[in-house]
Amino acid sequence: MKILKIEPCEKPEIVETGDISLEWLQEQVGGLIEAVYPFMDDVALICDEEGKLKSKALNRVLRDEDNEVYDILVGTVLVVGLGEEDFTGLSDEFLEKYEALYHEPEYIFFDEHNRVQVVPYSIGKSLEEFVWDMFCKEEGYDT
Repeated sequence: MKILKIEPCEKPEIVETGDISLEWLQEQVGGLIEAVYPFMDDVALICDEEGKLKSKALNRVLRDEDNEVYDILVGTVLVVGLGEEDFTGLSDEFLEKYEALYHEPEYIFFDEHNRVQVVPYSIGKSLEEFVWDMFCKEEGYDT
């Protein structure tokens, strides 16, 4: 079975596993699991239920039909399929669809008005280089 594993600041990775047990899911996300169902497809996003309380790294945002951010996923996120009574692997179609959706890592921060801001950033630059390019370079700060 194939699923997608999405780490903060990384592109999604296809992971093959023999079974998707509760213990395996908990090991992957580093805690108790929470399943989120933000899509009409038969998929779930699995994350650490206490990830925000543990201050895990911001990973990706969830957006509503108006493209407004309504939640932030933190820590490791798994995209899995939904079976009759349990989680399953993803079809090739869903692997492709959700890899494309989450392909670019996102830099997530709060602006001076406490609004969530999301900027995709390219792999190959460190987060420090990305932040420098975004916020400091044009202001003329020295390195």
